[in-house]
Amino acid sequence: MKNLFLALVVSMQLFAGDIEFKGEAKSVKISGTEVKVFPEAVLKTGDKELKVKLTGHATRVKDIPILGKRNVYQIASYMDDLSNVNPEKPLDSLKDTKARVLQLTMLMSMTGGQMRGSLEDSLKANEVDITTTAFKDLFAKFKFSLDAGDTATIMMFTKEGNVEKVLIEVNNSNPIAFSQEAKFLGFDLWKAWFGAKFVKGDDGVKNLQPKLLEIKK
Repeated sequence: MKNLFLALVVSMQLFAGDIEFKGEAKSVKISGTEVKVFPEAVLKTGDKELKVKLTGHATRVKDIPILGKRNVYQIASYMDDLSNVNPEKPLDSLKDTKARVLQLTMLMSMTGGQMRGSLEDSLKANEVDITTTAFKDLFAKFKFSLDAGDTATIMMFTKEGNVEKVLIEVNNSNPIAFSQEAKFLGFDLWKAWFGAKFVKGDDGVKNLQPKLLEIKK
C-alpha cells in the first residue's frame, strides 16, 4: 500500500513552498533512463495552492559536437489554464496562465553551466535581454551537476503587478533550490522552450514544441 501511494504522489519540498505531483504516473524508458510523467501537480506558494495540468511531454534532442545527436532530457510541461493551448502558437499558449511548471528528467550528464549556456542561446535567439539583474542573479545560481535520472523542476507563478516568481529545484546527489522574481521573468524564461525563434543549426526545441502542447484539456 505504501509503494502504491509513493507511485501516485511525489512531493518535493522547497524553501519557498513545495510542489506535489499527483495522479497515476506514466512510465517511459528513454536512453536507458526511466522517466515518470504525472497528469497534474499542485504548486503551493504561501497560503495558496495552484493546480497545474499536463500539457504534454517530449524528448529534447541536440546535436552535440563529436557525440552527434543525443537525447538530453525528457521535459514535461504543466499549466494552470489550458484554454489557449495551441501547438501551432506556443507563446500564445501561455496567455492567461498564472502558474506553470516544467520538469526536466536528465537522459545524460550535464553541468549547470552547460544548461545555462543552452538556455542563454535560446533566449538570445528570441531577443530576450539576459543582461538584466534578474537573469544574471538567476543564472549565477546554476552551480550544480546533473546525471541521467536527476531532475530539474522549473516553476513560476504570478504575483501582483505582473511580477513573476521563478523557482528551480535541482534534485540530484546534492539537492538545491533557488528562486528569483521580476516583471514577466517567467514568461521570458519560458521562451527558451516556447519561443518562435531558434538557435541556428539546432532544431531540437522546434521539434519538441508540438508534443509539449498536445493536451488541450
